[in-house]
Amino acid sequence: MSAARSAYLSTLHEMAPSSPEIPPMDFSQTMRDSASRKRLLSVLSGFFALLGLILSGVGIYGQVA
Repeated sequence: MSAARSAYLSTLHEMAPSSPEIPPMDFSQTMRDSASRKRLLSVLSGFFALLGLILSGVGIYGQVA
């Protein structure tokens, strides 16, 4: 990976010397980063849905009892 990175950076510097050197990221890292926010929102939505079900169950139990 370091050989590919150095080749990438040297080619980038030859083509555009004033451009910032952004380190290359592999596809799996990019997908992991983009999916992490969606996964967090899904987990939080599931947690609050379960919390709502528990609270409504306790409320119905309180009304019946």
